[in-house]
Amino acid sequence: MNITPSHPGREELAGLLPGPAERDLPSGRHQAIKTFLMDEVREAPVSERKVRRGWRRPAALVPALTAATALTVGLTVTLGQAPAYAVAKNPDGTITIEIRRWDDAKKLQADLREMGVSVVVDFVPGGKRCRPGRVADPVPREQYRHSLLNFAEDHRVSEGFVTKLDPSAIKTGQTAVLEYYHPKDAGGAFNGWVANGAVAPCVLEDAAEPW
Repeated sequence: MNITPSHPGREELAGLLPGPAERDLPSGRHQAIKTFLMDEVREAPVSERKVRRGWRRPAALVPALTAATALTVGLTVTLGQAPAYAVAKNPDGTITIEIRRWDDAKKLQADLREMGVSVVVDFVPGGKRCRPGRVADPVPREQYRHSLLNFAEDHRVSEGFVTKLDPSAIKTGQTAVLEYYHPKDAGGAFNGWVANGAVAPCVLEDAAEPW
């Protein structure tokens, strides 16, 4: 026999029943939903993630910019004019001097001094010479004639004017004077001697005979 309860009775019975949502979810599903929601709460907002990516991008460009800068410097060196001269110290203590352009004598002089050589260097154009009397106390040439400055026989294939300097010919308190003469056409010549004490600057005057 079926008995249909009244309206108030149905509401009272419905309050005793569990909610349908709990029955409809499979076992373990509730915990999975809680975990997902907690992960969403912990995750940074979208706007913040965009800012972090924006800061990383310039760092990724640094290697490319560095490579471009290095390439520019390399092209500058490659396309630039070759040095006016080159100096190299040899195993026997001598110094090879290769002059490619006659326009930087005092820089060559400074570089030789940095290598420990007491020296004065001058480039003399064709048809000129340094006025005599630069040295008050010259050392006799017999003491250094064949050792101070010579043509570099092993550099004949070089495009420059190459000589070899022997610093051992210069004693303590002495100074070597190197005068390089360069005519307008080609080639060159040199004159070298050793002086005790100071050396006066080169004062150009017309040469009695061209080099």
